[in-house]
Amino acid sequence: MTNAELFHRLIEETAQADDWRSGSVRPGCLPLFNYWGPVLYLTPPGDVVRNDDEDGPLRPADPAERDFGLARAAEYYPELAHLKLPAEIVDGHLALSAAEISSPRDELVRRS
Repeated sequence: MTNAELFHRLIEETAQADDWRSGSVRPGCLPLFNYWGPVLYLTPPGDVVRNDDEDGPLRPADPAERDFGLARAAEYYPELAHLKLPAEIVDGHLALSAAEISSPRDELVRRS
């Protein structure tokens, strides 16, 4: 995913952030999203994990959480922009980040 030095620097910077991330820092994990309790994190190998209790164990994120977490990583940490899944046209539909969100291309053209 990234080199260890970059990842460590991002964690240190996040600990000093003036938003929710500074209160969600966990050793070796980069906070991506806070569900008002549970938090999504990125690990050095590039895994997205979630804690369901503030100091509880981490569990692997489900596929939708993973896609969302990687998009948040790219948003909060520009050095990790390469992690964001691209939007693409698939069979005449606009598919965003492998999510189930789609619109027929004809509808998109009419709205333009």
